[in-house]
Amino acid sequence: MNALVCVILLVSPFLWAGGAKEQKAAQPIQLTLWVYANPDGRWNVFQGFIDEWNKTKPSVQIKMEQIPFDRYMGEVLAAALVGGRGPDLFLLSRGDYRKYVEGGLVYPVDEFLSPQMKADFLPQVLEAVTYKGKIMTYPFEMDPVVLFYNKEMFAKAGLQPPKTWDELYETAVKLTTPQTYGIYLAPAPNAYQNFIFSPFVWMAGADFADPDIKESRFKGPGAEKALDLWRRLAQAKATPTTAIVESLANGLAAMEVAGPWKIGSYRRNFKEFYETKMGIAPLPTPTANDKPITVYGGWGFAINSKSPHIKQAGEFITWIFSDPNRGVRWTTQGRTCLAPQKSIRDTQDHRAFWEDPKHRVFLDVMTTARSEAANPEEINKIIQDAIQKAFAGQGTISEIVAEADLRITEYIRTQRK
Repeated sequence: MNALVCVILLVSPFLWAGGAKEQKAAQPIQLTLWVYANPDGRWNVFQGFIDEWNKTKPSVQIKMEQIPFDRYMGEVLAAALVGGRGPDLFLLSRGDYRKYVEGGLVYPVDEFLSPQMKADFLPQVLEAVTYKGKIMTYPFEMDPVVLFYNKEMFAKAGLQPPKTWDELYETAVKLTTPQTYGIYLAPAPNAYQNFIFSPFVWMAGADFADPDIKESRFKGPGAEKALDLWRRLAQAKATPTTAIVESLANGLAAMEVAGPWKIGSYRRNFKEFYETKMGIAPLPTPTANDKPITVYGGWGFAINSKSPHIKQAGEFITWIFSDPNRGVRWTTQGRTCLAPQKSIRDTQDHRAFWEDPKHRVFLDVMTTARSEAANPEEINKIIQDAIQKAFAGQGTISEIVAEADLRITEYIRTQRK
């Protein structure tokens, strides 16, 4: 046999093996991003960002999967992460992120943020997602809560947006009919309910717990006053105690406590309501002499600490809003929210959208807004139980608040052991 042929035959398996390795190495890395499902079209905008990344970054491909909201906020995400089956990237809200952070399921994003990136964020936004000195999520939204109302219903009834809690109650009762609730709050017992309830508690001078979770602050006249308002609205059948899909734009409620994400939904799916009937006002205060307070939340990107592709995940989340144009598209066409980055907020398009008289209230209320509290899941559940008992009339308000205070205190005590 020709010597050259022998050499080729001997070497060829290694050449083929090397070629196979090169082919295998050439396969793109696949990253999975989990988000909560929403039918209002917001994720179409985000999918556009992913398509842009996938087209320009062929070595790392992103796939977005939508999980039904109740399951996402329930145990599906947590179980997947704990079991090692979770996505590389997922969304977390501040109100629900403590269990993931304390459970070691989230990889800090500090190393992916340059000094310039950190300086671009409003300081309070990064502070809200910092845990033991580490920035745990990449925040990209600010959602202050306001009072949406149906201007047509108000005009027919000769009413103005309420400014105090007494006016809120009276207005809701007057606008309640067999077909329409006076106001839609947050009836489902989940983290969103805590989010919507919190500014009422704050304005009354109470809280759920202190920031360090060392003592209960859900006690006394303040907590009782806030819970009693929600109870009275439920007892008057002026607010539902079970969830409704899109209550305000469908004419099923005259008012709704919600955030700027509603604007995007109305513009895409309820144009007539958005253009002619949508009204927005600050949240009413307990009395005319009280200072207004609202809450702002917002989702952030989190990296699965068990992901084999942490570096690539970090590169993706910092890439998305590195271009202010993508930030403007998300905050004015996607979910619609205020941008926490100055580079996006200072663009002409962002300013024009949020300074529009139809939307201006959100900028105004941010001056007195507090970040959503990052309470343990156990405390959130205690507050949810208190709201459900108030809705159902199970005990007096004083009894319900006292029980919740005792349960929070006992939970905190057990955590000190």
